[in-house]
Amino acid sequence: GCNPPAGMELRRSFSRPVAACSCRARRRAWASGRPGCRRRSVAPAVPPAPKAVAQISSEELYAQGVKHLTGQGATRDPIRAAALFREVAALGDPRAQSNLGSLYAQGIGVPRDDVKARHWYEMSAKQGNPDGQYNLAVFYSQGLGGCEKDLLRAQALCEQAAARGHEKAHLIVQHSQAPPAGGGNAAPSMVPPEAALGTAGGASAACIHSAAPSGKRREVAFGPRRTVRLQGALGAQWQGQEAEARFPKPGAPDRFRRLFLLEGLASQEEVAGILSIAQTALEYEIAKDSVDARPTYERYVVQAGQYTHGELERILRPIIEDRLLPYVRRKYDAPEAIVCTSLIRRYLPDERRIHPTHRDGHSYCTAVLGLNAGEFDGGLYVQPQPDVRSREFVRIGRGDLAVHQYDLPHGVRVFGGRRYSLVFWIKDSVRSCAANETPWLGAAAAVGDADAMTALAQKLGRGPEGRGSDGTASDAEEAARLYLRAAELGQVEAQKNLGILYEAGRCGLPMDGTEAVRWWRRAAEAGDAAAQRLLALAHSNGSCGLRRDDAEAVCWMIRAAEQEDWDAMSWLGMCYSRGLAVPQDDALALQWLQRLADMGHEEAQYAVGLARMEGRLCKRDTEAAVMWLRRSAANGSACAQDQLKRLGFPAPVWTKK
Repeated sequence: GCNPPAGMELRRSFSRPVAACSCRARRRAWASGRPGCRRRSVAPAVPPAPKAVAQISSEELYAQGVKHLTGQGATRDPIRAAALFREVAALGDPRAQSNLGSLYAQGIGVPRDDVKARHWYEMSAKQGNPDGQYNLAVFYSQGLGGCEKDLLRAQALCEQAAARGHEKAHLIVQHSQAPPAGGGNAAPSMVPPEAALGTAGGASAACIHSAAPSGKRREVAFGPRRTVRLQGALGAQWQGQEAEARFPKPGAPDRFRRLFLLEGLASQEEVAGILSIAQTALEYEIAKDSVDARPTYERYVVQAGQYTHGELERILRPIIEDRLLPYVRRKYDAPEAIVCTSLIRRYLPDERRIHPTHRDGHSYCTAVLGLNAGEFDGGLYVQPQPDVRSREFVRIGRGDLAVHQYDLPHGVRVFGGRRYSLVFWIKDSVRSCAANETPWLGAAAAVGDADAMTALAQKLGRGPEGRGSDGTASDAEEAARLYLRAAELGQVEAQKNLGILYEAGRCGLPMDGTEAVRWWRRAAEAGDAAAQRLLALAHSNGSCGLRRDDAEAVCWMIRAAEQEDWDAMSWLGMCYSRGLAVPQDDALALQWLQRLADMGHEEAQYAVGLARMEGRLCKRDTEAAVMWLRRSAANGSACAQDQLKRLGFPAPVWTKK
């Protein structure tokens, strides 16, 4: 087909680095005269900064260091960045001290040296910098840099960092534990240039952060509340409070993506009834999700407009017919709107924890009912910009309803606890529901809506000739035209997909690596993680007209990984474990795999389990190994299930419905 289905480019990113970086591929490459994979030499020591920099202010030096580190606004040069950071650190800047420590901790631009990293972290922490405090806590929790392992000291440092708004430290303090040894959240942080305090990412953030820090997780700032009165078809009435948040649309600064919150749309009794059934009486399906191809852990309660569960129908019918639909029909001027699909999703510690950022193009609008607020950390978020730092979480109380249309990027991230939610996908008419059509996309695309153009292009370019499952006929050339229009308006997903089409020469476009890279770079510089990964692969493989450049590949891959791109994290874990494109480093390899495993990736969970079972990359720990193998098996890994059986442990039952 002409449009990459969900996850296609992800699978490609797994195969490319392995094929390009295996010993066999390397031998074939040298035999054929093509460049193969090579081990990257350790970076030289930091050279002294040029004398001319003495005439520049420390703030300007720091900003130059960030530019050379990220390649944004200057040539990417980690060695030069390290020299500038050292110059500023010597002047007492706590941000530069923490950043320099992170460079030493990772061996970026300097030889890896944990002792020097600890020194600079201590200098930064003494000045109250939360990144320095958190990074020093990491070292104390793991006994790195010549210090003895001291969990009490690590906990105290985390509390100090959390009090200054450090997100990772806040999470650790919230769960009353020291930074985890051996990876996970124990990633050193880099400080962004615009702020002396705050955190903006993990150990490998040396190639990403140049914007303001995130601090504590941001929440959506809704506008003033206003009273809403609704009347159902049979005369039932409801009155409550509505709030609205707006986010600019790409290519149309005067138009907005909108999010509404209705407080208390469902009564506490209704919520308790739904939650009781969700927790005790439902069997959840574990098919592959259309967004990330991971087990869904969901149960449909309305399909094609028909209820599928009698007890839930009794509770849901008045909510839908007397409150939800009257609100949607009036708000969006859709008098025939209908709840076509509804499902309950669960997010449990050993199951799903993440639903990646996406748009619901198949739905005219989406509504999410809060069921168990206060029992989990995180939840629904919106991400109005491609960069993960624009992410804002939506506080949805028990019985509250969040409503948005197809154009708002959103996802779910659960950091702790158990989350249940009830999702409604609403079509504009009974006909659209019955035929699984999306006529609103064509209407919005015709008036220049870049989000609608992108969603429609995905449908038009999908699959073989004929009509897809959503009722949209394939039209490859129209898909390419829509992608181009949306990309020129700044729609980043369209830019990424257009690059994929140019790379393969599909949908009537010529095979043109230069154009592919041009569009990927625009999307990558705007913050799109998938485009950053694709650009990294092009540099790694020397494809699309680019010369092979391991350093550039690693930099872009780190930027993608720091935005929770699973394939980028896996690529880095593989490369650090084998010494491909980067110096071989078991600690960093395990760190990336551990972070990925913590997010619910079954293959990473299996890899971490094996590593701990066999004592590879870390100390042997049979108890932890079995725990990770069980989690991997519960998430569908056949390899983990077989491994547990060989070890004599019962594997969790996992069936695909």
